[in-house]
Amino acid sequence: MRLTTALLAFATGALAMPSGTTGNEPSKVVARAVATHTIIVSNEGFSRGDFKANAEDILEFHFKPGSHSVTQTSFRNPCRYLSGGFASGTVVTSRGVWENEQVFQVTLQDESPVWFYQAGDKTCSGHGFVGVVNAPQTNGQYYGNFQRAALQKATTELIVLPAVGSFVTLD
Repeated sequence: MRLTTALLAFATGALAMPSGTTGNEPSKVVARAVATHTIIVSNEGFSRGDFKANAEDILEFHFKPGSHSVTQTSFRNPCRYLSGGFASGTVVTSRGVWENEQVFQVTLQDESPVWFYQAGDKTCSGHGFVGVVNAPQTNGQYYGNFQRAALQKATTELIVLPAVGSFVTLD
């Protein structure tokens, strides 16, 4: 009994010791849920062309019937692959299905702008199928100017094999 009483007294004393905070201060560690941003890739372009996302969020590209791709580019040189950037390669989805069972995912490393395009036959340069995450909105770097610059390009660079990013099968 004395041992139990002594242990309880010790534990109570340890819990009552100052912790360095008053208990009224907010926690300095805040967890944020990672968001998944779904972008549909189709014969009409991207379902979301201009939006904001946070570091560690996931861009998830869903491919509708047809031959489509998504490729990272730069504002200054739309419709051309950005070296070291992501690229899905060509994804062919059969007609008669809602969408490809494979989705292409890219995790954002930070909140820097991410410019991308659809690299089918003149889908970027001929139709302006482009998108941006976290456009800076400064120095003319916004979605409308990016799309206009893409439409002025003579060609669209096609990346056949995937680079950076990963495919995941939908359940």
